Amino acid sequence: MLRFNGLREKGKRLDNLKKLVHFLDEKKALNIKVLDLSSTSSMVSYAIIADASNTRLLNALKDYCVEYAESIGYVLHHVEGHSESDWILIDLGTVCIHLFLTESRFYYRLEDLWLDKLIKL
Repeated sequence: MLRFNGLREKGKRLDNLKKLVHFLDEKKALNIKVLDLSSTSSMVSYAIIADASNTRLLNALKDYCVEYAESIGYVLHHVEGHSESDWILIDLGTVCIHLFLTESRFYYRLEDLWLDKLIKL
């Protein structure tokens, strides 16, 4: 898990977050949103929510994300969901990535719980 203290480290944390978002976009993730949960959670600072149009892409995004996140310094804590899941959670400690099938994302509407926490990078 990446740990940061002070302004310089926060800048690095945001840079890595931007890299993850850009990477997801390059890999064809849809409707990417970022939530700043640092004021509401002691365990996770940011959540990334994205969706995929089909199960094959969803699973590829999961695999790509895990590999890329580790390559930029995150430590994988846990992945929840399997190859037939419509919602996959990737726990990177300070960042959680929620990947959904498009239909399931609109069903659960996870980001609606924290509309005031949406940020632009």
